[in-house]
Amino acid sequence: FLREDVKKEAFKLGNQNIGLTRGLGTGLGSIFQFLLIDLQKQMLERAEKNIPFSIGLGEGLGRILPYVPKDLQEKQFNRMAIDRPFSRGLGYSLGCIFLHLPKEFADKIFSYVEGHMQFAYGFGEGLAINFPFIDTDFQKEIFTKAGQNSKLTEGLGHGLGFVFQYLNRKVQENILNMTAVTNHQESFVKGLGKGFGFDMKYLSEELKRDIFKKANEN
Repeated sequence: FLREDVKKEAFKLGNQNIGLTRGLGTGLGSIFQFLLIDLQKQMLERAEKNIPFSIGLGEGLGRILPYVPKDLQEKQFNRMAIDRPFSRGLGYSLGCIFLHLPKEFADKIFSYVEGHMQFAYGFGEGLAINFPFIDTDFQKEIFTKAGQNSKLTEGLGHGLGFVFQYLNRKVQENILNMTAVTNHQESFVKGLGKGFGFDMKYLSEELKRDIFKKANEN
């Protein structure tokens, strides 16, 4: 473990850099169960005052959550009610590893999607990361579940916009066509637009033309 002066310097630098702060949170979250109790409390207190750190802490804990003792799992799920940034980070990580989770734990995650908006949003973002690697049937299942929860739908749209360039052409076309369906949840289109905005400079000219064409129609 780091010396106290090194830790203080790291957190000082983190206060000047959002990415570093979030990264610190992620790293500490991923080893949370091995930290001394006093240090765990310090991390949780810091998360209450620092949004990027809180998101990162949730992301780190999400990566290891299926493998920690059940009492520690429950504490993190309970924390979602009082720490929304943490909840989003936790959801994102669990969405990213969702394909590798045991069915019982995966079903449990879906039960928490209802009633925890930031968790649902982050979970949707994380699920989208897997889209280039999952089959069509499971993609359809995800869309069906997302259609029942506006925040999950928005997060899924955000994530899909972010990974859009890595999807096969048919999936890209299906996603773009969804923006023209009048009864589709507006939240998906909103999230998709956010994702496109973050990733636009990396897209091909053809994809940009398709996206702006759909944007003019919506």
